[in-house]
Amino acid sequence: MSESPPAVPGARRLRRDAGRIAAAAAAVGAVMAAPALAAHSAPVPSHAGAAAAIRVRITAANHHPRVNRKWRYTVTVTSASGRPLSGTETTHYLFNGRVVGTEKPVNVRFRNGVYRDALIFPGRAVGHPLRVWAVVHTRQGSGSAAWWITVVR
Repeated sequence: MSESPPAVPGARRLRRDAGRIAAAAAAVGAVMAAPALAAHSAPVPSHAGAAAAIRVRITAANHHPRVNRKWRYTVTVTSASGRPLSGTETTHYLFNGRVVGTEKPVNVRFRNGVYRDALIFPGRAVGHPLRVWAVVHTRQGSGSAAWWITVVR
C-alpha cells in the first residue's frame, strides 16, 4: 500500500497565493500601453535602518485608477535638508510584497527633484491590490516610496 506524502503546514495557502501572484503578474504584464514590462518574482529589499540621506515621496490623485484611462503619479526627491535632487527612477509593481513587474525603460532620468509618469491599466488588473514602488538613485544616496492601488472599472 502506498502512503501519501506528509502534509506540509500551509501548503494549500501557498498554492492559493501562488495562483494569485501569477494572476496579478499576468494583469500587471499588460499594464502599460507603450512600454513593456518584465515579470519578476524577486522579494522587495528592505532599506530599514539606512540613514535618511534623501527623501522620496510618491503621490497620485487617488488609490483607484480606472481601466483604460491614464493614471498619473509624481515622485518627489529631496535631500534631508529639503533641496530638490536629480537622478534616476525605476518603477516596480508589487503584489503580496513581491515584484511582479518592472516598467521599461529602467533608470529613467529626472531633474529638479520631480519625476512624473502616467500608467494605463487593462481590464485584467481589476480588483488586484497592487503597489506602485518607485526606486530612486541620486548622488547623495538611494531611496524608495510606494503607493497602493486597486484598479476599478
